[in-house]
Amino acid sequence: MKSSDLEFSREKEQKITRRKRRNHSPAFSGYPVADKAKVAVAAVKGDKTLAELSEQFDVHANQIQDWKKQLLEGAEDVFGGYCQVKPRFGRLRS
Repeated sequence: MKSSDLEFSREKEQKITRRKRRNHSPAFSGYPVADKAKVAVAAVKGDKTLAELSEQFDVHANQIQDWKKQLLEGAEDVFGGYCQVKPRFGRLRS
């Protein structure tokens, strides 16, 4: 390898910079929980397609699928999850 080729490759390496990672728009991080639930419930109902819901709520279809999945997974905790109620009185009598 010639010295001029080596110099060229070093210059090229110095000029290459990594692009910064793109962040999601602030609209997603600030989306109110109540609105997320409304979108997820509409998706669970199944009256409209994901494309229709996406257009109606101005949210990407993949995001709607994620919220729907979270809602369905969380529903198990509401109806059959671990109960953390403490007994009001010490021990039960036998």
